[in-house]
Amino acid sequence: GKMTIAMDESLTKVMTEQIRAYQIRYPKADIRVRVEPEQKAIQLMLSDSVDAVAVTRELTPEEQTYFTSRNKRYEPAIMALEGVVLVTSNENPLNQISIEELKSAFSPSGKYQLWFDQSNSSNLNFVKEKLKLGDLANLPVYGAKGTLDLIEQIKDNPKAIGFIGFNWISEEGSTQQEILKKVKIVGLSSKTGEEPLVPSTKTLKSRKYPFERLVYLHTTDNRWGVPMGFIRFSCAQVGQIITEKMGLIPYYIIPKEIVVDRKPLNPETKKETK
Repeated sequence: GKMTIAMDESLTKVMTEQIRAYQIRYPKADIRVRVEPEQKAIQLMLSDSVDAVAVTRELTPEEQTYFTSRNKRYEPAIMALEGVVLVTSNENPLNQISIEELKSAFSPSGKYQLWFDQSNSSNLNFVKEKLKLGDLANLPVYGAKGTLDLIEQIKDNPKAIGFIGFNWISEEGSTQQEILKKVKIVGLSSKTGEEPLVPSTKTLKSRKYPFERLVYLHTTDNRWGVPMGFIRFSCAQVGQIITEKMGLIPYYIIPKEIVVDRKPLNPETKKETK
């Protein structure tokens, strides 16, 4: 079978690994990827242009009418817990900020340039919803050509703050190291005066980081095929282990058991090794 999945750019690293693992197990599965801003990805699915999407929100009631009008079940699948990270130039003295202070930056007189990976991306949609922002016209808000371009735009600009998906720095590797050489993470607090937190496996697992969010997989195909199979795979044991290895928090915790067998490896040995 085959499918086309659209995904927000902030989720490409973890989803690429999920697809790779699925195709190792099912080598005849043909999975094609479209990297699109979150809103466009959802619109492509609802216009039957793609079979599934990986995004960071549930569908709105208006979007769910696609399913009710066709007598289909709407069954969103939650794959992981991650977050939105604030980054800035190493030349910027800013090390922490509160949500109230961040919201005040979204004004025509704000002192920072606010950079997002793309227009209509999941990061932008999340921040707008979290801070209850209205129209962003005439505000110092900018869209880059992806996460890596965003890093280049702000690394030498001490007046800029960027918003990226935690997935881009969660896995230790060359990409993470390159990003963290060029920019630094800004701590975020829920209220002024509270201890700021940076996103990490620990703070996300404790559910304390203010900008946490869930990763959802949606499909309009209710038949048993590659879309449903891939979503089930991503939310089952192997997929959740991949999620964890990528530094995110798996939504479905898989119990881990350690069995200690004290029987000697050599059956002819009469005494157990202590």
